[in-house]
Amino acid sequence: MSLLIQKYKKEHEPLVEEFNQRLNEHGITEYVFPKKFQSSLYPPGQGLPVEMEHFVAVEDNLFVRGGYKLKKQDFMVCEERRNIGYLQLPLSEGVIDKRYASVGLQLVKHFMKNFPESYALGMGGVDRPLPQLLKVLGCSLQSLPFYFFIYHPSRFLSQITVGRTNRWRSLMMDIASRSLIIPSALWVLQQARNLPSKRLIDHSLQSVEVPIFSEAVDTLWEQCKNHFSLAAVRDQRTLNFLFPATHPQAIRLEFYSSKTLVGYAILFCTKMKGHKQFGDLCLGTLVDTVVIPEYQLSVFSLIQKKLASLGADLMVTNQSFAPYCRALESLGFFKGPSNFALSLTRPLADKLLGCDPKGLAMHWTRFDGDGPIHL
Repeated sequence: MSLLIQKYKKEHEPLVEEFNQRLNEHGITEYVFPKKFQSSLYPPGQGLPVEMEHFVAVEDNLFVRGGYKLKKQDFMVCEERRNIGYLQLPLSEGVIDKRYASVGLQLVKHFMKNFPESYALGMGGVDRPLPQLLKVLGCSLQSLPFYFFIYHPSRFLSQITVGRTNRWRSLMMDIASRSLIIPSALWVLQQARNLPSKRLIDHSLQSVEVPIFSEAVDTLWEQCKNHFSLAAVRDQRTLNFLFPATHPQAIRLEFYSSKTLVGYAILFCTKMKGHKQFGDLCLGTLVDTVVIPEYQLSVFSLIQKKLASLGADLMVTNQSFAPYCRALESLGFFKGPSNFALSLTRPLADKLLGCDPKGLAMHWTRFDGDGPIHL
C-alpha cells in the first residue's frame, strides 16, 4: 500500500465520493468529507480573514482513505499576531476497516509536522479518541469551562437528558419537574448566587441589536486584545465575515456606555426538537463576546435579559477567559460538565507558557473551531 497525504485536488473528488459512500454504508453518516476540493466559504489565496485547505490520504492514486480540513486564522499570541492552524474533521477509513487503522495517526502527524503552531477544539471532550491521540503525540489537553443558566426550571428538568442514565433517574427527574419544591428551590438558588452582584451592575448601559458590527468594534478589539494571552483576532472585518448579515441565526449585540462601545456579543436562540442533550428546550447560546473589564458584569447581565426576552428556557456558553468566567458565576450561572476540549501543539503551548503559564487569560468560545453547530 502506497499512501500519500496531499492537498485535495479536483481529480480527487470522485475518490472522495467513494470514500464517503463506504463510510455511509457502515453507518458513519454524521461526518462527511467535503465533496468539493475547495472550500466555498473560506477559499484560500483570496486574502480573506479565514481560509480553509483540505488534505486527503490517497492510496496508489486509486482510493482516498481519509482526510482532514485545516482552517487558518490570525491570532494574538502573547501580544504577537500570528497565523494559527486548526485541525478539523480528521476522517479515516480505519473506523470501518482495520487495514487502515494507521491512517488517522498519519493524518494527525502530517498536520502537526506541516502546521506546528496549531490547535484542535471541541472533539466531544477530553476522553474521546482524537484528543487522547493528540495528548500521546505531545500536545496539551484540557477541558474548557461550560456554564449554564436556567430560566424555566420545570421545563429544564423535564427535557434535559444529562443525568438520565437509567430509568430510575429519568423517573426521578420527571417527578422533580412536576413538583413545586425542586424547580422553585433551583430558581431561588440561582437568584441567591446573583444577589451580591446586582448592586455592581450599571443599569445605564444600552444594548443595541445590529445587522452587522460597526467600525467601533475595531477600537474595542484594540483596547481588549492584550488582555488575552491567546485569542483569535476579533476585529470588525473578521466578525462580519464569520457572522454576516445573511447568517440565519446570529443575533449581534453592541453595548454602549453613553456613546462609547464597551462590548459586543453574538447570540443564538434556537427552539430545539428532540435534541440528544436539550430535548425540546428553547436554547439560548452566548456564542462569543469581548467586553472592556469594568463592564463585564453589566454586559453579561444584559445578555441574560436579552435571551430571557426571546423565550429561552436555558442559556449556555463555553468561556475560558477567567474574568468572564467569574462574571458568569456572579450572575448565578452553574458550571457543568464540558465536552469542549482544547489541544495545543507543543510549540504553541510552549509559547503560551512564557506569558500565561496557567492559561487563565486564553479566550476561547464557540466562535473558534467548528462554531456552534447543531444549535
